[in-house]
Amino acid sequence: IAPDSGPVHMANAMGTPVVGLFATTNPDRAAPYLWRDYVVNRYPDAVRTYLHQEPDAITWGQRVRHPDAMSLIRVDDVVERLDALLMRPCPSKEEEPSDEA
Repeated sequence: IAPDSGPVHMANAMGTPVVGLFATTNPDRAAPYLWRDYVVNRYPDAVRTYLHQEPDAITWGQRVRHPDAMSLIRVDDVVERLDALLMRPCPSKEEEPSDEA
């Protein structure tokens, strides 16, 4: 579990399951691409609350730079995404990447 920062992207790069927490950045632009289904997305709420606009009315890539933006993420949001991640089927041995070079 990590906010939109280095650890969430490093986990993604290593193929490690991750729940990304997004409020200040649009996950459509910056989510961990392998784990998009497990992102908590409060970016639209942050845009409405702190920029006083609709998400489709702002410039693509615009961030919400407000110190309270991440507080829009609720514990229940994180637990829901974490439960979904933990309930996903495990990959079979044939699907796992090989350690051989």
